[in-house]
Amino acid sequence: MTIKEGSHVEIVNGNCSNFSSILNIKIKEGTRGIVLNICAGIYRIGNGKLEFDVFSRDIKEIESEEKQGGLKMGKTKTKTSIPTLKEMIRKDLSNFKIKELYEVYNIDDDGRWCKSLGFFKSEKIAKGFAEIQIDSAYHEVQSKLVLTDGKIGFTFSSEHRPVLIVNEEESRLKIAKAAKTKLGPEMAAALGIS
Repeated sequence: MTIKEGSHVEIVNGNCSNFSSILNIKIKEGTRGIVLNICAGIYRIGNGKLEFDVFSRDIKEIESEEKQGGLKMGKTKTKTSIPTLKEMIRKDLSNFKIKELYEVYNIDDDGRWCKSLGFFKSEKIAKGFAEIQIDSAYHEVQSKLVLTDGKIGFTFSSEHRPVLIVNEEESRLKIAKAAKTKLGPEMAAALGIS
């Protein structure tokens, strides 16, 4: 079975190659978590208390959270809990519609998708949000079809991964603040950016 984003895993090597060791985090054998992100062969694992990076040889896939003693955690750094598509079986989906949304995502040095920052209804806001990131050259925007109720959603890719729908008003304020800082107060006022 292939370990992918959302897989429940356990550390099998007490001396694992932990890329978070610069933070002096010791990862013990038997530590469990969920794969949050995979980029260039490095697995980002989280368990609600901490996040760390390891190679695939140091982890093994285990049963789902119900069989792990109730491991619960969100899929994003804000600890927002996004259900998986499987968890939506037998749920009322009458509020869900297929919509075209715009994903802002990180890319690696080779230009490959690494991690999603979220999905936006507006392409302009998505592009603005990508541009204000510190490493904006490593962010791209792409339109995708998403099954969503406006709060949570699921892509139509082979993984059917859950997606985070970003609050556009908060993002608009961040973009305006960044633009005002770049332009200076006089130019921002002239353009009507408050």
